[in-house]
Amino acid sequence: MKIPDVPFENNDQAAHKIDSEIRPVGLDSKRLTLRPFNRFDPAFTEWWFVPSTKWPAYEFGKLVVRRYPRSSDGLMYCGYHVEKGYHPKLSNLEFVSSSEIVQPKWYWHQFILEGREGMVDTLVRHTAEASKMKVRLLVEGYPLKPGDSERPLPGSGDAVELAYRPEDEGYHNLKSSQDVLSKLNSAQSVKEGLEELQSIPDLDFYWIDLTIAIAFSYSSQKHNVLGPERIWQLSMEPWLRWVK
Repeated sequence: MKIPDVPFENNDQAAHKIDSEIRPVGLDSKRLTLRPFNRFDPAFTEWWFVPSTKWPAYEFGKLVVRRYPRSSDGLMYCGYHVEKGYHPKLSNLEFVSSSEIVQPKWYWHQFILEGREGMVDTLVRHTAEASKMKVRLLVEGYPLKPGDSERPLPGSGDAVELAYRPEDEGYHNLKSSQDVLSKLNSAQSVKEGLEELQSIPDLDFYWIDLTIAIAFSYSSQKHNVLGPERIWQLSMEPWLRWVK
């Protein structure tokens, strides 16, 4: 199926328009706060819908509008995002910020539990069937390096991408890892992927970004495109239960 066009040329436009669409219908009961990851590059940085005003917002499961790949020919990914920070045993390193240390309250832990029980796969299937589009699982890993003064720059690490296709009810590989995440290359479900991820040696030393999304094509067109309300319904609203 052709990737649908959207009437936005960048993430900034899309995120703000989606945000303005969901407020009038009462969906801000979740108290979602719209935040750019990099406020100095608003056009194509990740935009997060965070269930808090707290910043940094690493600890939360959140909705996301982002570009992937990050090159100029990347697609707009809309969906869900959750992340794992560095292990507490690394908190004594002077170049690691306390905000980057994963704590028991981080939603990552609950997501892993529910994902390994198959609950995330169920929602992936339902989302793919309802939208009639691929639902993509993108896992990115960033090793801790001496001298890092903040969370690693997006795109600087390893990545693997899988997709669930509603037409054949199965996962296939869109991007293989040649490095630490290679154990996920042949995963046939989110559950299997998370189990392989948790078994990686030295995972404590890696920052993990996990995105589940539907891809759209940036466009300047205003006709025959999917508007913000439909983008929300297809790719973001289904994940509200894990936004916490």
